[in-house]
Amino acid sequence: MSNTSILITQPNFDKTTQYVSAWSEEVEDFSLKRGNKTITLKGRRSNRAEFESVMRKTAPQLVMLNGHGNDNEVAGQDNEVILDSKSAEDIIKGKIIYALSCSAAKVLGHDCIKKGTIAFVGYSEEYIFLHSHIKVSRPREDKRAALFFKPSNQISMSLIKGNTTKESYQDSKGMLRRTILDLLNSETSYAERVCLPYLTWNYRHLTLLGDEEAKLL
Repeated sequence: MSNTSILITQPNFDKTTQYVSAWSEEVEDFSLKRGNKTITLKGRRSNRAEFESVMRKTAPQLVMLNGHGNDNEVAGQDNEVILDSKSAEDIIKGKIIYALSCSAAKVLGHDCIKKGTIAFVGYSEEYIFLHSHIKVSRPREDKRAALFFKPSNQISMSLIKGNTTKESYQDSKGMLRRTILDLLNSETSYAERVCLPYLTWNYRHLTLLGDEEAKLL
């Protein structure tokens, strides 16, 4: 078992959080296979009190937040805010945070950096994904959704491999770029082509704040 500790929130109460959390299991599985201490706050455990308690008790190096959000906050189960600009400094100081949440890098990410977060990766505008209506009950089998979540998961997985925040950010953008080019340069279905503007949107608004050379120990 390595000394690396990772915390993943997995709220699950609507279609968006169902997909985001289901796909975060790919990161969870990858982290466990690498021998990392991996803590997941699933469903109702993804609340503010539990999140703050686990952050203080386990001091994870990497925090992957999944859920709805806006400029100033990220939510957990049932849209309860678990991290915002008022969060205590001791919770987020010294951490690398990746928020798969709408607009969290616009204001919240900067506030976290001011309070001592080493690096914050997120989106400066909405994070958008499309999915197949016939795969709603099996998100991980949804090839349409995979076009979005494979690149987004690459950030955490690249960090877990030992890469810097900048390298991990570039890995994700590189995968997004290749996905976009593949869709442009090959015969694709209509269902795949309609993903292009949203993949491009996510590419443009993926944001890295803080120390670009930081990595997990």
